[in-house]
Amino acid sequence: MGCFSFYPTKNLGASGEGGAVTTNDEGLAMRIRPLRDHAQISKYRHEERGYNYRMDEMQGAILRVKLRHLDQWNAARREKATYYQKKLADQPLVLPLELPERRHVWH
Repeated sequence: MGCFSFYPTKNLGASGEGGAVTTNDEGLAMRIRPLRDHAQISKYRHEERGYNYRMDEMQGAILRVKLRHLDQWNAARREKATYYQKKLADQPLVLPLELPERRHVWH
């Protein structure tokens, strides 16, 4: 299962609240789906307390446009991080590292 936050200050942020959960496990999907809609398992049937966690269409539309730019924005963040790492290299700090074969997004 993967969980993603689209809070406005994130690298890929909506203009309001939003998030997503992904899974390829049908059992987990069946457990998670009702929780986004007041824990409703079928129309007007609630077996537990739930909340309204559905992301609205406007947030989805905003994210769809922003997603096209995400790689470019993350590359710009990596460039800035490289600059800061060079400038701070001789300071008594422990700086974050970008591991081999990984790309840090420097949120």
